[in-house]
Amino acid sequence: MRDIVDTWDQTMDEIFMEKKRALMEGDEALMNQVARGKDFISILMKANMEVSGEDKLHDKEVLGHM
Repeated sequence: MRDIVDTWDQTMDEIFMEKKRALMEGDEALMNQVARGKDFISILMKANMEVSGEDKLHDKEVLGHM
């Protein structure tokens, strides 16, 4: 069971970093991804990037929603 959780965490970290990189690179990079930036994770991360101050979630909090 521990291996499953470790694999899940590692996979989520990889997906998160890939999405973050694509969001930083802009719309063209998002369009090259499978869901073209229309998936839940991309929408959540994009919305989080647009808010400021105390409303912004830390990366760990965003990962917790995945």
